[in-house]
Amino acid sequence: MKKPTLRSLGIQFGLWIVTGSVAVALIFLYKDDRFSGIIAGVVFAGVFLFTKYVLRFDVLSAPLLYLGMLGLFHLGLVVPWALGLYDPWQMPFFYYAELTPALGLITLAVLCYQFGVMLGARRQSLMPPRKASLPQDRNLFRCSIGLLILGIVMYAVGHYLVFGWRLDITYLDTFALVQQADSRWLGLAGVLIPIATYAALAGASRTQTMVLLGLVAAWVTWQLYLGSRGHGLILAAVVVYLLAKKGLRPSRGLQLVLIGLVLFSIPAVKAIRNELGSRRLQALSGASLKPLDGIAEMGGSVIAVVQTHRLVDSSQYRHGLTYVHALSSIIPQVPWRYKPGERLATMERRSELSPALWLVWETSPGTGKGYGGLGFSSVAEAYMNFGFVGVCLIFLGFGYLLAFLDALSARGPYLMAAQAIVLGPLLWTVRNDFSVFVRSAGWGLAYILVVWLVFVRSRRGTRVVAGSRASSRGPGLGLG
Repeated sequence: MKKPTLRSLGIQFGLWIVTGSVAVALIFLYKDDRFSGIIAGVVFAGVFLFTKYVLRFDVLSAPLLYLGMLGLFHLGLVVPWALGLYDPWQMPFFYYAELTPALGLITLAVLCYQFGVMLGARRQSLMPPRKASLPQDRNLFRCSIGLLILGIVMYAVGHYLVFGWRLDITYLDTFALVQQADSRWLGLAGVLIPIATYAALAGASRTQTMVLLGLVAAWVTWQLYLGSRGHGLILAAVVVYLLAKKGLRPSRGLQLVLIGLVLFSIPAVKAIRNELGSRRLQALSGASLKPLDGIAEMGGSVIAVVQTHRLVDSSQYRHGLTYVHALSSIIPQVPWRYKPGERLATMERRSELSPALWLVWETSPGTGKGYGGLGFSSVAEAYMNFGFVGVCLIFLGFGYLLAFLDALSARGPYLMAAQAIVLGPLLWTVRNDFSVFVRSAGWGLAYILVVWLVFVRSRRGTRVVAGSRASSRGPGLGLG
């Protein structure tokens, strides 16, 4: 990618500042929900097209994957409704919600994310070009396969301890049991399995990659059957991203097929969630599946922004505390700190709750008492902490980080694995709070660092003899 000159970058920034200022001003001045939805949709489409065709990021790049999810989860319901293409009759809260302020915040987030990507894109030309050969590392693959097996064993043990072999429960029952029981084995497995999958895939050969894809397909299918869409679909999205980075890019036809499967799987999972496990396949055969239902289902995260803006004013900003508290989740939950079911005990101390739990207790206490959840939003959390300034700074940082790391990951398997480990949980924060990012990213990066130190860094001073084991140690982390 040709490095933009300071003049061209200044012109681009100027155009977007003017365009963005006009768009945000129209949203807050006109104060019409349908009009605001259309403006937000136009800005999002403009940012997406600019990032792809002017900045020349691939559709499967980290910046566009995150941007796509940000748009789908915050505008997927509003824009079709504003254009008269969708009637959210199943969502009564939508009709009395004041959407305009939330849409202004979302538009601001998209614009600032664009600025961050533009700044990060300037670093792309400093990186070496992608290699035509398939990046692989034997030691990284072997260690990660061992970690993946450990994660699967932990998951099986945890699933049995919480649920036994029962299938006669609904998704809501499953969610409640996980919250009330000692589900640390399941939680730990949920962190380790994605980390191991991304790292193993980054170091895999072509044949090993095909075997891993079979395991990924089985895992995603199982998660969707259980009713857990995020755990399956986000992992699948990052796997496709890694395949593209390794030179195994899916064809355009296959990409369209995968997108279609995602759009159908979301309403499909919704249709079977309330059924007993043993009856879900039967319920699926009689369900009416429409792709627009899937897009609208994802777009429900806009309500988290609506409610947060309504409930939080400048005197109630958290000033970064939710991010600080999220950092404490990186510490394992040892027995004397772990109390299953303590969500109900903290109901009266709502300021201590994570943003996702705070939203449940503030807007739907019945759901909270039933151990349910409503999700959250990275836009809402940024506003909750610092208001409009927080939205600008947080998304400027996200854009820069993803553009910068997307370039770094082309250097070798270890950086490729590290980038995926950051991207996966960051995609989760689009519809949740920052606590879902810290443990997965922190543990994952620590694991990659340890493997690199043991198998690469420790041998850099060793004299390499042709044909020796040290000569096949891989390309290294790529920083030196």
